[in-house]
Amino acid sequence: MSDGVVRTVLSKYGEVRDIQAETYSRLYRYPVAKVIRLAMITLAEHITTHIAMAGHIVLVSYDENL
Repeated sequence: MSDGVVRTVLSKYGEVRDIQAETYSRLYRYPVAKVIRLAMITLAEHITTHIAMAGHIVLVSYDENL
């Protein structure tokens, strides 16, 4: 799914400052994207561990001390 979809869904929980897609090791000839996204958010409220996003249930984990 696009970063725009991720940003729209996560914006319900606070200000989304950045979204980055993780990639596999740089040993590959070309960057290969994973399905993991890292989002930097200034939380306004806590996020549950699972949320619906574009018809999928996604696992959410975060460190609220960062």
